Amino acid sequence: MKFKYLLGILLMSVGGFGFLSQPVAAKSQAEPYAYTVKPILPDNQTDSQATFYNLQVQPQQKQTLKLLISNIGTKKIVVHVAVNDSYTSDNGIIGYDHAQVTPYRPQNPQLSSLIVGKRTGKVVLSPKASDIYQFTYQAPAKPIKGLILGGVTTVATAGSSNAEQLSIQNRIRYVNGIVLRSNHDPVTPQVTMSKQVTGKVRTMQKGVGFKLFNSAPINIGSIQLQAHFTLPSGKHKTVKLNNLQMAPSSTWNAFIPMEKLAAGNYTLKLNFTARNHYSKVFIRHFTISKAQRKHLIREQQPKRYNNVWVWIILIGILALVFVGLYYLLIYLKGRNQKSKR
Repeated sequence: MKFKYLLGILLMSVGGFGFLSQPVAAKSQAEPYAYTVKPILPDNQTDSQATFYNLQVQPQQKQTLKLLISNIGTKKIVVHVAVNDSYTSDNGIIGYDHAQVTPYRPQNPQLSSLIVGKRTGKVVLSPKASDIYQFTYQAPAKPIKGLILGGVTTVATAGSSNAEQLSIQNRIRYVNGIVLRSNHDPVTPQVTMSKQVTGKVRTMQKGVGFKLFNSAPINIGSIQLQAHFTLPSGKHKTVKLNNLQMAPSSTWNAFIPMEKLAAGNYTLKLNFTARNHYSKVFIRHFTISKAQRKHLIREQQPKRYNNVWVWIILIGILALVFVGLYYLLIYLKGRNQKSKR
């Protein structure tokens, strides 16, 4: 079954956190299925204008957070809830939808490790009904350096539809962020780059890939990458990517699209800039061999699946059917002969 996630909300980047700044109804195109999610903000909320959890906590503080979930549709819905850690997606956006996240040189515990009891649950709502989902965390024993970033993801099924002979199950997803901090002392990002730069294909597009690491316990927003390439021909090419993000203590599998990727030696000068005037410059030399270029071209082509085994299985099934019919006819013939006697 193929799943299609309908985001019935307008995603906005708030201070580089990558989650919503206001409660919004997550709504599908089908009116019967719609719900809203609203955090009930506690007294230690540091930003009264924000509607995600932005909390200042004390060491070992234990607190229960509440989330108001309302079914505003006409059909019963089941809303699945999960508290997850933040990560940097391949597209350069902070995500909260992975059940397991591996941090890069963490200086703080992950949010998931602070949850008391289960990280996941569900709420079943009749039409026009509301319920409060709650979960408990306990702050680490030592003061938090920078911040701990995670999110509460809610997902509900919103019916199904058919397209091109595929069964598509529509889902509505909503993310509400959680920020834990001990103070508001400024923390400077610490971004480094992998030594290796390689040719890659992503979403049917050729380009170069490398890793960026943020070892600081702080998120980074408004990132701009300016990649200046010296090509094997001696010519120059510049590619810019804007409005990107990195999660605290995370790894980013970055990708710079380059459709014309000839074999030869390259030099990459990468300018990394972000909010609050943070900037770094990285220079890397790499080579694309002829064999690698051919491999990239093959990878870029649509996958063709071999149907031989499908035909073998179908022929085998038909053979079994014919054998079964043959023995059935023999049995019926013998039975008729006995009845005549």
